[in-house]
Amino acid sequence: MHSTPHAPPESNQDPRFAAPESKILLTVEEAADRLSLGRTSVFALIAANEIRSVKIGKARRIVASSLHDYVAAKLADVS
Repeated sequence: MHSTPHAPPESNQDPRFAAPESKILLTVEEAADRLSLGRTSVFALIAANEIRSVKIGKARRIVASSLHDYVAAKLADVS
């Protein structure tokens, strides 16, 4: 049995090929896309400590799980 030369490696073998939804850290643009917001709004959420982020060198990354926490808190506010 031959594998095709262009077959992607299995995601459980190499985290670089993980599905986008399973990424631990997101760029501001990725976080904005997931929340259907603009970059400025995401930076405002960071400044207000409503979503968590880390600085790696000059890059700002959003902790993906904090997006779920943010939405859950907003849903709790509505209830």
